[in-house]
Amino acid sequence: MRRYLSSAVFALACVLLAACSPGVQDAASFSNQALQSNVRAPGAPFVPTGHIGAVQLIRLQSEGKLYSPLSHRTLIRMLHAVERRSHSRLPYLPTSVKGATVALWATLTQDNALLGESKKLAKTLTVVDTQANGCVYPVTVKVDASQNVWAGCEYNTNDDAGVYQEYSKSGALTATYQDGCPSPVSSCSEFYSESMDGAASSSYVFDALSYYYAAINCSPSCTYEFGGGFEYWPTGGSQSAPTLIALPYGQPVYGVAFMDLDSSGNVWFDYYGCGAGSQCGDGIGEITTPTSNPTFVSIEAPGYLQCSGGVYASGAGAVINVIDSCSRTIYRFNTSGSQTGKLGPILLGDPIAGGFNPGDARIAIGDEKGWLDVGTVKTNKWQTVASPYFRDGLMGAAYTPSDK
Repeated sequence: MRRYLSSAVFALACVLLAACSPGVQDAASFSNQALQSNVRAPGAPFVPTGHIGAVQLIRLQSEGKLYSPLSHRTLIRMLHAVERRSHSRLPYLPTSVKGATVALWATLTQDNALLGESKKLAKTLTVVDTQANGCVYPVTVKVDASQNVWAGCEYNTNDDAGVYQEYSKSGALTATYQDGCPSPVSSCSEFYSESMDGAASSSYVFDALSYYYAAINCSPSCTYEFGGGFEYWPTGGSQSAPTLIALPYGQPVYGVAFMDLDSSGNVWFDYYGCGAGSQCGDGIGEITTPTSNPTFVSIEAPGYLQCSGGVYASGAGAVINVIDSCSRTIYRFNTSGSQTGKLGPILLGDPIAGGFNPGDARIAIGDEKGWLDVGTVKTNKWQTVASPYFRDGLMGAAYTPSDK
């Protein structure tokens, strides 16, 4: 069982101020005094009292005091790397095969690499060093309709903000959307975030904030915000200030895991939270009309999933696929929130995030144990695919072209 967290929650207080964000309906607010005195909401045993840097955040996660959808061993490796202010990478980068066509992209998270795989998934054709591009720990990868490659990165190279990056189909960096002080920037003096996933449409680019901290309205004293949520930009507007959507603290969400956008542009995500009767666990949620009137909708209550995994909208955005990494099962929903079926269980491993090929005939998922889990949708048959460059920490996978 990969998850070491049970009752320990991602209890990060979110004080949503209208000046920084359009907000989410019925968002709960906590005063700065309550935050500083470590007041605990029901089912929330830990509330940070100030800025949490990368080292402290990962240490708390590795100790089981804060939520993370990543495994304990992965967090320990990340902690050691951040403490040394170094990040592992592949011992050498192979020369790209000239004229070769990449059929699948995978993220090798601890090595800060995007791997481009051959059609039969037996050979690595190219490797992108994401750390050189300002992306540390790429967790997820998605491919859009133009075969642009999108990587969800936990941090930038300063270890102080998550980023969502766009690459060309050949693996060249084209844009970096970095989390930061939301509009209006003048009211925000400090911002920190961690992220792992995002999604892009023709209109907007989203990054899922597993955790963020902001100091705002610092005259004469600052007001602090903590929590999980999302930031978004107009597509092509990576240099503009993002807009913040903060999730309702403890109602029931405490921490965001993975996300995607459906055909209407609504945000689907999985999370850790606590529901009625302080039932805590991993659930599924939706943010409807996120760029005009963001509203949280509970799709499945906390405890529905054993462990949060990747979220992917297939079938032209009409089918929402949510991976339960512990049960190795993919639950499938329509956009009304009704479960329509499931895939798996995958026989072994630790599947994290993945996506479908054109026509939705096959799905490939990055497995943290160091291989790809590849399934045929019609027969629900699965196989394990290894490659010389695959190893522990293979988190995400995406076909190119994809079904987007």
